Amino acid sequence: MSASSPSGWLQQHLPVVLFGWFWFGMFLCGLLAPQERVAELGSAVVTEGWHLSAMCVLLGLPVLVGVVLRSRSRDSKP
Repeated sequence: MSASSPSGWLQQHLPVVLFGWFWFGMFLCGLLAPQERVAELGSAVVTEGWHLSAMCVLLGLPVLVGVVLRSRSRDSKP
C-alpha cells in the first residue's frame, strides 16, 4: 500500500493523530478544569489546572515536533 491511498495514509498517520488529539485534549481539560477537580487528583505537582496543561506541553509537544521534523526530512530525500 502506498501512502497516497486513503488506507495507506490512515495506517501511516493514525497513531500520530491519536497521540496529538490525546495531548491536545489533556491540555484543554487542564485549562478548563475547576479547582475542585484538580484538588481530587491529590498531586503535589499539579495544584492548578494550568499546571496540567504545562505538563502536557512539556511531555507531548516534543514528540509531535520530532515526528513532524522526521516526516519533513524523509519527504525531502530523493
